[in-house]
Amino acid sequence: MKAEAILRGGTPTMGATALSLVNSLRANRTTSPALTDVTLNDIYVERSREFAWEDWHRNDMIRFGQFESSYGLSKTNADTYRRIFPIPTTALANNPSLTQNPGYNHSSE
Repeated sequence: MKAEAILRGGTPTMGATALSLVNSLRANRTTSPALTDVTLNDIYVERSREFAWEDWHRNDMIRFGQFESSYGLSKTNADTYRRIFPIPTTALANNPSLTQNPGYNHSSE
């Protein structure tokens, strides 16, 4: 997160640069060679490796602008409204003040 913040314009602190932070993480794995330069895409790929089992990839895809991209055979939809989830029907039924998020149809409308 700190490496990403620095790359997005934050000030490096305590001698840590985006490159040194990413290379430190890569060194902990001992199987990844050090990088000579780091980009936001490199950070995105590193986070994909580090958090593979953490169910966090969807959030990163949205933050790094990758969510609408196609991947695999199952993800071909590029609708931007899918960045947010629909409000569950039970919540809509229990609270008439709620309105469904844009792009999702409420069955009783």
